[in-house]
Amino acid sequence: MNEIYIFDETTFLFEYVNKGALQNIGYFQEEMQRMTPLDIKPAYDAERFNELVNPLRTGKEDILLFNTVHKRKDGSLYHVEVHLQLMKFRHKKVFTAIIIDVSAAVESARQLKEMNEHLQQRNLELNQFASVTAHDLQEPLRMVKGFTELLESKYAAKLDAKGLEYIHFAADGARRMQVLISDILEYSRAGGKKLRMQPVQLKNCIGYHSARSECTD
Repeated sequence: MNEIYIFDETTFLFEYVNKGALQNIGYFQEEMQRMTPLDIKPAYDAERFNELVNPLRTGKEDILLFNTVHKRKDGSLYHVEVHLQLMKFRHKKVFTAIIIDVSAAVESARQLKEMNEHLQQRNLELNQFASVTAHDLQEPLRMVKGFTELLESKYAAKLDAKGLEYIHFAADGARRMQVLISDILEYSRAGGKKLRMQPVQLKNCIGYHSARSECTD
Protein backbone atom coordinates (compact mmCIF):
# COMPACT_ATOMS: atom_id res chain seq x y z
CA MET A 1 0.00 0.00 0.00
CA ASN A 2 1.15 3.56 -0.70
CA GLU A 3 1.85 5.72 2.34
CA ILE A 4 -0.31 8.80 2.96
CA TYR A 5 0.66 11.53 5.42
CA ILE A 6 -1.32 14.67 6.27
CA PHE A 7 0.50 17.29 8.37
CA ASP A 8 -0.12 20.88 9.51
CA GLU A 9 1.05 23.69 7.23
CA THR A 10 2.85 25.63 9.98
CA THR A 11 3.76 23.20 12.77
CA PHE A 12 4.28 20.23 10.40
CA LEU A 13 2.73 17.94 13.04
CA PHE A 14 1.12 14.85 11.52
CA GLU A 15 -2.66 14.85 11.70
CA TYR A 16 -3.33 11.66 9.80
CA VAL A 17 -1.21 8.71 8.69
CA ASN A 18 -2.76 5.81 6.80
CA LYS A 19 -2.41 2.12 7.59
CA GLY A 20 0.13 1.51 4.82
CA ALA A 21 2.44 4.16 6.24
CA LEU A 22 2.12 2.83 9.80
CA GLN A 23 2.92 -0.71 8.66
CA ASN A 24 5.96 0.37 6.69
CA ILE A 25 7.43 2.94 9.03
CA GLY A 26 6.74 1.03 12.26
CA TYR A 27 5.13 3.72 14.43
CA PHE A 28 1.67 3.81 16.02
CA GLN A 29 -0.85 6.50 15.06
CA GLU A 30 -0.53 8.09 18.52
CA GLU A 31 3.25 8.32 18.14
CA MET A 32 3.00 9.85 14.68
CA GLN A 33 0.70 12.64 15.94
CA ARG A 34 3.59 13.90 18.09
CA MET A 35 6.00 13.83 15.14
CA THR A 36 6.70 15.85 11.99
CA PRO A 37 8.20 14.90 8.59
CA LEU A 38 11.57 15.99 9.94
CA ASP A 39 11.50 12.96 12.26
CA ILE A 40 11.36 10.56 9.32
CA LYS A 41 13.40 12.52 6.75
CA PRO A 42 17.06 12.45 7.87
CA ALA A 43 18.11 14.46 4.81
CA TYR A 44 16.09 17.54 5.86
CA ASP A 45 16.28 20.08 8.65
CA ALA A 46 13.63 22.74 9.36
CA GLU A 47 15.22 25.38 7.13
CA ARG A 48 15.66 23.11 4.16
CA PHE A 49 12.16 21.64 4.52
CA ASN A 50 10.60 25.10 4.62
CA GLU A 51 12.46 26.00 1.44
CA LEU A 52 11.10 22.82 -0.13
CA VAL A 53 7.42 23.53 0.63
CA ASN A 54 7.44 27.31 0.07
CA PRO A 55 6.52 27.02 -3.64
CA LEU A 56 3.31 25.29 -2.53
CA ARG A 57 2.57 27.97 0.06
CA THR A 58 3.06 30.79 -2.42
CA GLY A 59 1.05 29.08 -5.14
CA LYS A 60 4.05 28.89 -7.45
CA GLU A 61 3.60 25.12 -7.64
CA ASP A 62 0.49 22.95 -7.31
CA ILE A 63 2.36 19.75 -6.56
CA LEU A 64 5.93 18.79 -5.73
CA LEU A 65 7.42 15.51 -6.89
CA PHE A 66 10.80 14.46 -5.49
CA ASN A 67 12.78 11.48 -4.25
CA THR A 68 14.24 11.19 -0.79
CA VAL A 69 14.95 8.69 1.99
CA HIS A 70 12.67 7.85 4.93
CA LYS A 71 13.75 6.47 8.29
CA ARG A 72 11.73 3.76 10.04
CA LYS A 73 11.30 3.46 13.79
CA ASP A 74 13.92 0.69 13.86
CA GLY A 75 16.45 3.02 12.20
CA SER A 76 16.41 1.39 8.77
CA LEU A 77 16.26 3.62 5.70
CA TYR A 78 14.28 3.20 2.49
CA HIS A 79 14.01 5.17 -0.74
CA VAL A 80 10.71 6.89 -1.53
CA GLU A 81 9.07 8.97 -4.23
CA VAL A 82 7.05 11.84 -2.71
CA HIS A 83 3.98 13.56 -4.20
CA LEU A 84 3.32 16.62 -2.01
CA GLN A 85 0.35 19.03 -2.20
CA LEU A 86 -1.14 21.83 -0.12
CA MET A 87 -4.90 21.42 0.46
CA LYS A 88 -7.69 21.92 2.99
CA PHE A 89 -8.40 19.28 5.63
CA ARG A 90 -10.81 19.79 8.52
CA HIS A 91 -11.22 23.47 7.57
CA LYS A 92 -7.54 24.37 7.54
CA LYS A 93 -4.56 24.16 5.24
CA VAL A 94 -2.47 21.02 5.44
CA PHE A 95 0.15 19.28 3.40
CA THR A 96 -0.77 15.91 1.92
CA ALA A 97 2.04 13.59 0.97
CA ILE A 98 1.51 10.40 -1.01
CA ILE A 99 4.58 8.22 -0.71
CA ILE A 100 5.67 5.39 -2.99
CA ASP A 101 8.33 3.02 -1.70
CA VAL A 102 10.85 2.76 -4.56
CA SER A 103 13.51 0.81 -2.66
CA ALA A 104 13.21 -2.20 -4.98
CA ALA A 105 13.64 -0.02 -8.08
CA VAL A 106 16.63 1.78 -6.57
CA GLU A 107 18.24 -1.54 -5.62
CA SER A 108 17.61 -2.93 -9.10
CA ALA A 109 19.22 0.17 -10.65
CA ARG A 110 22.22 -0.21 -8.32
CA GLN A 111 22.64 -3.88 -9.23
CA LEU A 112 22.30 -3.08 -12.94
CA LYS A 113 24.97 -0.37 -12.67
CA GLU A 114 27.24 -2.77 -10.80
CA MET A 115 26.73 -5.47 -13.44
CA ASN A 116 27.46 -3.00 -16.26
CA GLU A 117 30.64 -1.85 -14.56
CA HIS A 118 31.68 -5.49 -14.06
CA LEU A 119 30.90 -6.25 -17.71
CA GLN A 120 32.94 -3.26 -18.88
CA GLN A 121 35.86 -4.43 -16.76
CA ARG A 122 35.63 -7.95 -18.13
CA ASN A 123 35.46 -6.62 -21.70
CA LEU A 124 38.56 -4.52 -21.03
CA GLU A 125 40.38 -7.56 -19.65
CA LEU A 126 39.27 -9.65 -22.64
CA ASN A 127 40.53 -7.01 -25.09
CA GLN A 128 43.84 -6.82 -23.26
CA PHE A 129 44.14 -10.62 -23.32
CA ALA A 130 43.37 -10.71 -27.05
CA SER A 131 45.97 -8.02 -27.72
CA VAL A 132 48.71 -9.72 -25.69
CA THR A 133 47.92 -13.15 -27.14
CA ALA A 134 47.95 -11.83 -30.71
CA HIS A 135 51.32 -10.14 -30.15
CA ASP A 136 52.77 -13.31 -28.60
CA LEU A 137 51.57 -15.45 -31.52
CA GLN A 138 53.22 -13.24 -34.13
CA GLU A 139 56.81 -14.24 -33.29
CA PRO A 140 56.45 -18.05 -33.70
CA LEU A 141 54.30 -17.46 -36.76
CA ARG A 142 57.05 -15.36 -38.35
CA MET A 143 59.49 -18.18 -37.68
CA VAL A 144 57.19 -20.75 -39.32
CA LYS A 145 56.68 -18.51 -42.31
CA GLY A 146 60.37 -17.64 -42.60
CA PHE A 147 61.59 -21.23 -42.41
CA THR A 148 58.90 -22.37 -44.85
CA GLU A 149 60.06 -19.78 -47.38
CA LEU A 150 63.71 -20.74 -46.73
CA LEU A 151 62.87 -24.40 -47.21
CA GLU A 152 61.18 -23.64 -50.53
CA SER A 153 64.01 -21.46 -51.85
CA LYS A 154 66.82 -23.89 -50.95
CA TYR A 155 65.26 -27.28 -51.56
CA ALA A 156 62.54 -26.72 -54.16
CA ALA A 157 64.70 -28.35 -56.87
CA LYS A 158 65.14 -31.49 -54.76
CA LEU A 159 61.48 -31.98 -53.86
CA ASP A 160 58.82 -33.71 -55.90
CA ALA A 161 55.41 -32.24 -56.62
CA LYS A 162 53.93 -33.60 -53.40
CA GLY A 163 56.71 -32.01 -51.31
CA LEU A 164 56.24 -28.66 -53.00
CA GLU A 165 52.50 -28.95 -52.38
CA TYR A 166 53.12 -29.50 -48.67
CA ILE A 167 55.34 -26.39 -48.55
CA HIS A 168 52.63 -24.42 -50.33
CA PHE A 169 50.04 -25.59 -47.80
CA ALA A 170 52.30 -24.59 -44.88
CA ALA A 171 53.03 -21.15 -46.37
CA ASP A 172 49.37 -20.54 -47.18
CA GLY A 173 48.35 -21.55 -43.67
CA ALA A 174 50.94 -19.17 -42.19
CA ARG A 175 49.62 -16.30 -44.33
CA ARG A 176 46.01 -16.98 -43.30
CA MET A 177 47.06 -17.20 -39.67
CA GLN A 178 48.80 -13.83 -40.03
CA VAL A 179 45.54 -12.31 -41.29
CA LEU A 180 43.61 -13.80 -38.36
CA ILE A 181 46.10 -12.43 -35.85
CA SER A 182 45.95 -8.99 -37.47
CA ASP A 183 42.15 -9.11 -37.24
CA ILE A 184 42.34 -10.04 -33.54
CA LEU A 185 44.68 -7.12 -32.90
CA GLU A 186 42.36 -4.74 -34.76
CA TYR A 187 39.37 -6.06 -32.80
CA SER A 188 41.16 -5.62 -29.46
CA ARG A 189 41.94 -1.99 -30.34
CA ALA A 190 38.40 -1.23 -31.49
CA GLY A 191 36.98 -1.24 -27.94
CA GLY A 192 39.35 1.53 -26.87
CA LYS A 193 38.46 3.92 -29.65
CA LYS A 194 35.84 6.61 -29.18
CA LEU A 195 33.13 6.93 -31.79
CA ARG A 196 33.40 10.10 -33.82
CA MET A 197 29.97 11.42 -34.67
CA GLN A 198 29.20 14.20 -37.09
CA PRO A 199 25.98 15.69 -38.47
CA VAL A 200 24.72 14.63 -41.87
CA GLN A 201 22.65 16.83 -44.18
CA LEU A 202 19.76 14.66 -45.34
CA LYS A 203 19.01 17.06 -48.16
CA ASN A 204 22.28 15.97 -49.75
CA CYS A 205 21.08 12.37 -49.75
CA ILE A 206 19.48 10.90 -52.86
CA GLY A 207 16.46 8.84 -51.94
CA TYR A 208 17.18 9.11 -48.19
CA HIS A 209 13.69 7.78 -47.52
CA SER A 210 14.62 4.44 -49.00
CA ALA A 211 16.67 1.68 -47.41
CA ARG A 212 19.39 1.98 -50.08
CA SER A 213 20.07 5.69 -50.09
CA GLU A 214 23.22 7.33 -51.45
CA CYS A 215 24.69 10.49 -49.96
CA THR A 216 26.92 13.02 -51.70
CA ASP A 217 29.44 15.39 -50.16
